[in-house]
Amino acid sequence: MSVEEVNTVRPGETFPTQRIPVLNTGKIHLWGSIDNGRLLMEQCNKALTDRERNGISHFKFQKDRNSFILSNGLLRILLSAYLNLLPEELEIARHRNGKPYLLNAGDFFFNISNSGDCCIFAFSRNGEVGIDIEKIRPLKDMNELIERNFTPKEQDYINKNSAERANRFFKFWTLKESYLKAIGEGMRLTPDNLEFSFENDEFRLQSVRGVDESEEWVFTDCSPGNNYACTLAHHGNSSVVSGIRFI
Repeated sequence: MSVEEVNTVRPGETFPTQRIPVLNTGKIHLWGSIDNGRLLMEQCNKALTDRERNGISHFKFQKDRNSFILSNGLLRILLSAYLNLLPEELEIARHRNGKPYLLNAGDFFFNISNSGDCCIFAFSRNGEVGIDIEKIRPLKDMNELIERNFTPKEQDYINKNSAERANRFFKFWTLKESYLKAIGEGMRLTPDNLEFSFENDEFRLQSVRGVDESEEWVFTDCSPGNNYACTLAHHGNSSVVSGIRFI
């Protein structure tokens, strides 16, 4: 992954859309966000549709409301800058499995993921992308999740090093979720149906439902820090991936 300049917005600032670079074929742009203050939240709120604003009240806690505003508002701000459209002109729909896509920009692909205080976006013109981020944290049901979602070989790798167990668990989780989000299968294809080979910290999708995977998928680690695991799934024709820009 080639690392480019990281753009940031200081607390209390709005996001200057003129910073958006041109997204060329063969490149994937990543953006990461953390709540940066009232002005940015107001900017994001203004970018939402009436329907999205009406959905804010469904969240019980203010933190979840802020996360919804920030992620959905920034998505519209970023998309509008890339596509030279007003935020309200973007027609964002969802497939039956919940994956969002654009009705009025068939050659532009994106994906989004939230965890903890971080939200991350991926944009491409080459084909579908999937991204998943997870805050590394204790889980009471980790043993059950490992048994239910990982193959015996993967379980051995995760459990082999107790000090690295949580990191390895969340790494594998983001690997599988990023692929599922890229292909749009969601829960129709459960994580235990995927098996990855791994050697020297390089991971490759080996099989799907026990059948060798012939399609070329690349899995890029794009974790923003030691307390997060994050994986981007994309086709091999996207050979250059930009560095994460934190908003």
